[in-house]
Amino acid sequence: MRDVAVGLELLTTGYCWALDAALRTGGKLKRVKVPASCALIKHPQKGVILFDSGYAEHFFAATRDFPYWLYRLLTPVRLEPEEAARSQLLRRGISPAEVRHIIISHLHGDHIAGLRDFFKATFWLSADTDGELERRGLRALRRGYLSGLLPPDFDLRARILPPPGKLKDFGPFKEGSDLFGDGSLIAVALPGHAAGQVGLLVRTETGRVLLAADACWHSRDLRDWAPPSRAARLLAHDPAALCSSLAKLRELRELHSEVSIVPAHCPEALSAFYKSPKVAA
Repeated sequence: MRDVAVGLELLTTGYCWALDAALRTGGKLKRVKVPASCALIKHPQKGVILFDSGYAEHFFAATRDFPYWLYRLLTPVRLEPEEAARSQLLRRGISPAEVRHIIISHLHGDHIAGLRDFFKATFWLSADTDGELERRGLRALRRGYLSGLLPPDFDLRARILPPPGKLKDFGPFKEGSDLFGDGSLIAVALPGHAAGQVGLLVRTETGRVLLAADACWHSRDLRDWAPPSRAARLLAHDPAALCSSLAKLRELRELHSEVSIVPAHCPEALSAFYKSPKVAA
């Protein structure tokens, strides 16, 4: 079967404030805007697909009560209603019912807050996230997971990604889950930052793009051979795996410079690659 190419557009869905020093080794003690993104994918047969769903108004409802308001306190979120993925799709003439698949990179609030807006979608996630779904209270908060963001029928619509198969010509990534069996969307494991985190290799008409989720927080992390920041390692589900995933991305960049690697929160990658005027500077 010939590999299928898809359309790809990144949407920025608000931002949070964070310390630069927490985001990168050698960062400054100043607050910076961290944009939250999701990907809009148009498949010629499967229709409209999202990779993550970004921030949405549901985030504020889910963080209203203790202990979850600590999440909002630590990472203050700024979101205009028109920035939510649902609103951005509507402006493009796409109704929420047209989104039939959402691939979830991991279960942190800034990646799943918009799931409730897409009531016809099947949710795809790694088998390694299963244990996270049972967490509540402080145990969930420690993992950056807000169970209140999930739709009530999440269990009925959730599916585990297909078993990984062998990949050719993708550097250190030797296997991945081909979602539709046509080479258009292949999930690859990027563990460390969160349990079961995956990135998504997207085949477009103009080349391959790896949506790297939170395996790193900025494109400079791929250029600089410094380790992840102390805060990143402290908050990581598996610090050793975090370092390993970052090393794989750096190796991929060296071996396959034609592959565009896009971290989910990097203003540089989002604005330079997609020329989006909505990206926070």
